[in-house]
Amino acid sequence: MQYFRQALTLLHAGERRQIVSLLGLATVAAVAQTVAILSIMPFIVLLSNPSARQSNPMLVRLDQLIATDSPHQLLVWLGVIGISALAIGNLFIALENWLIERYLSRLGHRIEKDLMRTMLNRPFEYFAEHHSGRLSNILLDQVDRVVGGVVGAFFGIVSSSLLALLIVMMLRLIRFKTTKITLIVHVTL
Repeated sequence: MQYFRQALTLLHAGERRQIVSLLGLATVAAVAQTVAILSIMPFIVLLSNPSARQSNPMLVRLDQLIATDSPHQLLVWLGVIGISALAIGNLFIALENWLIERYLSRLGHRIEKDLMRTMLNRPFEYFAEHHSGRLSNILLDQVDRVVGGVVGAFFGIVSSSLLALLIVMMLRLIRFKTTKITLIVHVTL
């Protein structure tokens, strides 16, 4: 977190606002992905137990809503809904990744340009005292390390954490006991 705070000092106000917007998009993408995962569950339940069409209250309501004649038709509809929801969820993830990569690329370019401008405004003596390889290392490698390794990693951690949190919350709502046992086993291993 210390590195991220230091990296924030390099950002302009507009770039900080963009981070907030991108985090909002990450939240929407995590919700869309969680809904996509949730939409597959009725399909899996019906696929594993065709008699659940009459015994599972959620499947009974869906069957009435869709008005199908057979379990096979309901299974096809649930499959189409599940695949469509997954496609939409993945589109949100792709949009999020594209916008974050675009943001990181522009941020890196802007910081490199500012550093180059600062270096070129230095007197000749500065360049005589500092090794040109070190200066190019700062421009080429260090900026990429800060932008990709700190700001980019921050986006990755936040996106993954949001998605994991929402999935765990969804599972707790659906099957509290099973989720609790799974989490305990996963944490202890």
